[in-house]
Amino acid sequence: MDWITAGLCMFAFTAPSACVGVPFSVGQTGTVLAPLVCLVVTFASSLGAYVLHDLALKFDCSSLPELGQALGGHKGRIFGGTIQLGNFLLYMPVATLVCAQALQGALDPKGNWFSGCIDYWILIVSLVCLATTQLRSLSNATALSFVSLGCVVWVVFTLIYIVWKNPLTEEEKNDTLHFGNPDMGSSSDSLKGWTNFALGVSTTAWAFVPSFLAVELSNKKVMESPRDFPKAIVLVAILNIIVYCGVGVYVTNQWGYDIEEPVMRFHAFPGDDIKSRILNLFWFLACLISYALDSVPLVASCQRTWAPNFDVDNDWSFTGIFVYFLISLPSYFSSIVMALFVPSLFCMLAIVTALTVPWVNLIYPAYLHNRNAKHEGKNKIESSNAKLLGDEEGGALGEDLLVGGGGGSTNDDEGIELSRMAVLFVLFMGVFLFLICALAAIGKLGIQELRGPMVVGCNGWIILDVD
Repeated sequence: MDWITAGLCMFAFTAPSACVGVPFSVGQTGTVLAPLVCLVVTFASSLGAYVLHDLALKFDCSSLPELGQALGGHKGRIFGGTIQLGNFLLYMPVATLVCAQALQGALDPKGNWFSGCIDYWILIVSLVCLATTQLRSLSNATALSFVSLGCVVWVVFTLIYIVWKNPLTEEEKNDTLHFGNPDMGSSSDSLKGWTNFALGVSTTAWAFVPSFLAVELSNKKVMESPRDFPKAIVLVAILNIIVYCGVGVYVTNQWGYDIEEPVMRFHAFPGDDIKSRILNLFWFLACLISYALDSVPLVASCQRTWAPNFDVDNDWSFTGIFVYFLISLPSYFSSIVMALFVPSLFCMLAIVTALTVPWVNLIYPAYLHNRNAKHEGKNKIESSNAKLLGDEEGGALGEDLLVGGGGGSTNDDEGIELSRMAVLFVLFMGVFLFLICALAAIGKLGIQELRGPMVVGCNGWIILDVD
């Protein structure tokens, strides 16, 4: 694939959820502060993705755990694999639920079928989700990336049109603030307001996660020219900012700050209107592709572990298809089990966000950069010692200085210092977002109004029902 398709793959990974979630984020964070936070987080995440891309090219790696192995040994591999593949595994049931909600909103918005129970819709969409896990490689998702972009564009413009055609009166609308939300200053709702503020900031973290696929995309197995990958990062960053600021600010200005996530759950949203049903249908398609992009690297990792000699690219025989199908089943079944039996998937998502997104996007790239800097520093010292002893063809250290070897040291130091400052910024943002996301997850779990009902099962087979 080319760099445009690579950028669309990264965009399709989270854009379907982001485009209907950013109104909540902007409403709770503030119409001025939210775009500023989005710009800063997007910039930091782009730097983190670029660091991974640069290191992946240098060490010729095609997966994040493999890059961790190259720079951090066995511990680096476990670290990278846990935070990346752990996110993929735990996000899959959430993606399944979102696909089910979207399909229900398209076909049965009033909940007349299956007594309105979402679990049956999860089982229906799971069969389609299973088919998408057989793509084997992100390079096979080229066409799907363009389809996802088209679906997201349709969802965005339809959403804006619906909001425009269904205005709220001044009495119905709770006006937004430029910084924060009104509940933060309320004596009775301040805890909820601050938690929603943290949840709004955390949305900017999970809505733009280029580092999750940076190494998997920017290699010769997937891209024609991996060195063009920075262009893909810029493309997806621009698309993220446009969606976040355009959709979020407009919707909150029209409907107020207290919009739910996703926006289709907000009381002003005309759920049974034909335009809303079409929007949900395209949202379902976009979310399905997002599920595929999430599952492909996870199943590919299972294949590399369980069947390393399997010819992924060329073995499309009946036996090969069946073998890969079997490899995909454990992660698929785990997602279905969690989607059906975890009492509150969105609470789990808040925890997963805190434990993985800032780490993969920001902290892990800074860690790998530091490991690489130490590696290069050690090599430089060994090289200098060799020259001092006259062991290399280039001669001794004195000869190196005579030909100007030390003349560029100032500029080199300045470049290294600038690089260190950028990486320190990435690390700082990673730690900051981790703390914010952790506070948001704790608040969502602890406040019943935000946590919502915790239900497992449907009418006739309720296993757990905690209001």
